[in-house]
Amino acid sequence: MSRAKRQYADAQKLDRGALVKIVWVKSFQSRIFTRQFCFFVLAFLALAAFSRFGADAQQDPPVVIVEEPVACAIPMPDDWRWSDLEKMIWDELCELKSGEVNMQWYDTADEPLECRPDKIDGPVPENRQISGEFIRAILTTPALLARSPRDRFTIRCAQITDTLNLSYLDIKPALFILDSHFQKNIHLWETRFARSFSLAESVVEGDIQADRMIAGGSLFMWGGEYRGVVDLGRARISTDIELEGSIFEGEFSASSAEIKGSFFLRNGTVFRDDVVLIGAKVHGNLEASDALFEGVINADKVWVGASLFLSDGSVFKKDVVLRAGHIGSAVSAIGSTFEGRFDADSFLVEGSLFLSGGSVFKGDVVLRSASIGNVLSAIGSTFEGKFVGNRLSIGQTLFLRDGASFMDNVDIRSASIGSDVDASRSSFEREFQADSAKIGGSLFLRNSAKFEGRVNLLNAKIGGQLSAVGAVFEDEFVADGVQTGGSVFFRGGSQFKNRILLTASDIGSHLQFGASRFDGKINMTGAKVGVELLLSSPGDSHGAPTWGNDAELILRNVSTPVLQAEMHGWKRKDGTWLKTDLTGLRYDRFGGLNADSWVQSANMGDADAETLIAWIEEAQPDHGKRYDPQPYEQLAAALTAAGAENAAKAVRFARYEHRRTVEGTPPWDRFKLGLSAWVIGHGVYPFYLLAWFGALVFLGVVVAYRSASQELKGFWQKFWYSLENALPLVELKEAHKAIEHNDGLAEWVFHAQKVAGFVLATILVGALTLLGS
Repeated sequence: MSRAKRQYADAQKLDRGALVKIVWVKSFQSRIFTRQFCFFVLAFLALAAFSRFGADAQQDPPVVIVEEPVACAIPMPDDWRWSDLEKMIWDELCELKSGEVNMQWYDTADEPLECRPDKIDGPVPENRQISGEFIRAILTTPALLARSPRDRFTIRCAQITDTLNLSYLDIKPALFILDSHFQKNIHLWETRFARSFSLAESVVEGDIQADRMIAGGSLFMWGGEYRGVVDLGRARISTDIELEGSIFEGEFSASSAEIKGSFFLRNGTVFRDDVVLIGAKVHGNLEASDALFEGVINADKVWVGASLFLSDGSVFKKDVVLRAGHIGSAVSAIGSTFEGRFDADSFLVEGSLFLSGGSVFKGDVVLRSASIGNVLSAIGSTFEGKFVGNRLSIGQTLFLRDGASFMDNVDIRSASIGSDVDASRSSFEREFQADSAKIGGSLFLRNSAKFEGRVNLLNAKIGGQLSAVGAVFEDEFVADGVQTGGSVFFRGGSQFKNRILLTASDIGSHLQFGASRFDGKINMTGAKVGVELLLSSPGDSHGAPTWGNDAELILRNVSTPVLQAEMHGWKRKDGTWLKTDLTGLRYDRFGGLNADSWVQSANMGDADAETLIAWIEEAQPDHGKRYDPQPYEQLAAALTAAGAENAAKAVRFARYEHRRTVEGTPPWDRFKLGLSAWVIGHGVYPFYLLAWFGALVFLGVVVAYRSASQELKGFWQKFWYSLENALPLVELKEAHKAIEHNDGLAEWVFHAQKVAGFVLATILVGALTLLGS
């Protein structure tokens, strides 16, 4: 290549203004030199002619020496066999003071070939090939650097034929090797770049070993292909690492590296092997969006000062491991595909975690003992593996709603959630486990949500409400020991196809069963309802429940201030009473939501006594086999509080009849209870005695007609005599003592009447005393 071509090639790499100046100066110097040379030649010829014809024509002509341009005074290191191309580039770097070497301009062809050597068809020209030792020489020769201080060296379109070894060196200028082809390894062990280092748009066939490398600026590896291992372990980068749009065939490792800026693995980057970021520290964002990861991402104990992005259609073919990681802001995994395990055990996210936006998780999602400062969202995503969040801590809300699909178990046992858990409008094919979870807000399992597996809320604590409105539950709903600060809603068209367990639960406000279908047993033994137990009430969402053939309601030892139900709410569609264990059920009064409706029997206190008694006796399982007075007394007390005194008396009377007729009552007790029913109405109707006393007096009047006494000639005389005789310790007329009947039967009857009157009076006093108590 001619010197003029080399000057032209150099000029193409400089600033356009500088190019014009350099070319013009060179051309100007050339013209001056040409003119001087011509003038000198003419003078020499004239002088020669003169000397030929002059007196001194016999003397020799003077000798003129034309000096060649002086080469760069800085010699190249003598420990390497430098190629002619490398020597020429050295001279140009020295003369032109340029920090840019574009190997494309050294081609011998009339038209430059493709820049990147690996894309050239056929062999790469020798004028593109330089050695790694040459790059090392131009970066480390003090005289060259001192002669022309440069902030940056740029090499383009080169093929580096041997290993580039810059290990343990201090590199002051920025080094950009762009659109180039490295045929062997790059060694950067403990290399200290004062500024940035770039291999952008380049191809590296071998490994890049950069353990403990330091870069005062950024590391650029975008748009390239890196076919060996890339090891940035314990590297220190002052600004960013950019890997956008590159392909990495071997393992990429940045374990324990520290990046003061952001780390970009995005925009079409492809990793064919594992990405290892164990213990890496990124002060800005770590972005792996719109990328393909065919190997494992191992980021155990990674620390990110800002956000982590695994979003925008990224595909992760194997596990993503973030165990014990720390993210200073948010984590976004929106709209991506995770084919392996998403393992964030003991993960700490100071902001929010988004696993939403239609993402697909084909392996398990493990958030065991993780801590999320704000929101965890899984809205609209698909989870084919387990969702493991036991002992998970969330500062605000857990969103599992709006079309999310969980094909395996959801486990948030012993989790602590500051606000709500919302699983509305989503599907759960296996178990939903929230045993011992602490939920500061409400738990929403509503609005067309579908639970095909068991729902476990054993001993869960919910600060707000538990809402299962308008949802489908195929398996058991287990909430034994659950505590809620608000209400529990099983109303509004929900379907419970298996049993509901609420034993020993503590419900702070309302418990509502209205307008839903229940096919299994509901066991509420020992439950406490703080405000109201509502079985049914007028209204679309609070109407009567639909009870399946196997449905049963166990209210044993349940306590609630208010019991609200329509009487038909206790019946199945076929008109039979729902089996209801009422033993120990305690309530203060009837009433509640819509109890003042115009619908007949909207309030149980308005129902007739016969219906209420039938409810107890026909709904209670094994009613005739054991004596259970408490449901009667509780119902009677509530009716009395409601002002339904007559109904209350009827219920109390039914209680004694229940005792008389139940299996196991001894015959003598049956007799006494029968006598009690007839004589004093079991003490409920003590004035039955008045009827008996009246009959006793009437009997005396009839018998007095047999008496021969002159004192008993008239009806009223007979009546007053019989009344006085029947009333113990009462004397209406002194003459009645001396009456002689002269009739044995009459004498016997009146003696018996006196005794019976005494007995009746005694019973009456006792009954009145009992009634008063």
